[in-house]
Amino acid sequence: MRGFPVRYPNCLNCGKDLPQYNGKGQPRKYCNRQCAALNRKKIYKEKYGVSQTTISRRIRKNNPDLCVKCNQPKTRHKLWCEQSKEKARISMLSEIKRLRSQVIDGYGGKCDCCGEYREEFLTIDHIYGRKEGEKRPGYSGWPLYRRLRQMGFPRDGYRLLCYNCNCSRGHRGYCPHELEDSRQLDLQRIPHWKERDAS
Repeated sequence: MRGFPVRYPNCLNCGKDLPQYNGKGQPRKYCNRQCAALNRKKIYKEKYGVSQTTISRRIRKNNPDLCVKCNQPKTRHKLWCEQSKEKARISMLSEIKRLRSQVIDGYGGKCDCCGEYREEFLTIDHIYGRKEGEKRPGYSGWPLYRRLRQMGFPRDGYRLLCYNCNCSRGHRGYCPHELEDSRQLDLQRIPHWKERDAS
């Protein structure tokens, strides 16, 4: 039987206050990724006396034909063998899938516009569009999901939409569902081939 997850009020590395645990996923131990990496390095050095990077360099220098991960034969100019790379890829994909499911559940699990609930069709929408600083890497895909989870799934600038509603708002500035609900469909926005079919 699993017990309750341990909740940490402060970051284990720098001591800053952590956001309140919302009951979803595992409680946070660190305030950001940098603190997590620094604390892991400190624990590793206390345990083995040297850093993990130093050990990896020694392994590569003494055994250039062996994989750093599993000590199996590999291509000389590669760090990992093909089996280790495949295991790491599968592990990364499963982690991204789990992270995406947490974000979708955190934003209600359905499209805010049309009510679509199937996970394959859902995506995160920037309500006010992307700002200039958010166009660099780290503000889309799974890095964005990780940031949203760290911030507690904020709703002041993000929401959950299906790809149809999101693309329509991005390219045309409106969603047809809103026009259908308000019964104010503008005929000028209907393509000409639909007008010919209607006539």
